[in-house]
Amino acid sequence: MVKNSEDLSNYTVGIPRGDIYQDVLHDLGLTEGKEYITFSNKHEDTFMFAQQKLDLMIGSSLTLSFQLEQVGLTPDDVMPVLELNDDALGGNYLAINKNTSPETIKALQVAFDSMLADGSYGHIIEHYVQKPDLSKLPERALIRCLNGSTNITPASN
Repeated sequence: MVKNSEDLSNYTVGIPRGDIYQDVLHDLGLTEGKEYITFSNKHEDTFMFAQQKLDLMIGSSLTLSFQLEQVGLTPDDVMPVLELNDDALGGNYLAINKNTSPETIKALQVAFDSMLADGSYGHIIEHYVQKPDLSKLPERALIRCLNGSTNITPASN
């Protein structure tokens, strides 16, 4: 059972190589190749998790549904086990090509600030970010985990 970050050493976590979570896991005292495995391609860890070759996988609540969909799973197939809070994580960002004009960057920032101010950003997040139903959590030990904080519950159990 994962109750705190120290318990992560009992599981194998998958992450994309060079991902910010690699630094987070290293800072938690986990060793690459032992407690965590890195993959060359983004979401390759999701595939390996779905194939039951990883115990844990890290993801964001903003991207979890998409990650799971790619391997035939849904947020209802997983449950939270641990939230990783680290100052390095800081949130999600919109990436812009470094050659984007300053005018376009300013227009995007103005539009985003407007969405924050009028509440439409929050409504979009509520609509698209599906959180797992914690009332469905089984009272037994975890079998497989996802999102640095989720577990898949096999349909046969």
